[in-house]
Amino acid sequence: KFLEIRQHAVTIGDHPACKDSLPISLDWEHAEPILIDVDGYEAQRNGFRRRGNEMRLSYVERKNMLRSVSGLTVAERKGQYCL
Repeated sequence: KFLEIRQHAVTIGDHPACKDSLPISLDWEHAEPILIDVDGYEAQRNGFRRRGNEMRLSYVERKNMLRSVSGLTVAERKGQYCL
């Protein structure tokens, strides 16, 4: 059995639970899928699994993530997205 992993681009989202108005969503665009043997993947993870609250990003983390992938200056982002 194989596991197919896709790395997606991120984009500004529209999730209503994101109260600070900077939600991040996965974009439709993705890199070429990677096939990995399921048993090898599980062995590499070594049982490590993140909980939901460990996957939540702060406003600053989301802002920095979008800044790194957007290619926009701070002034351009402020004009477009109020970052």
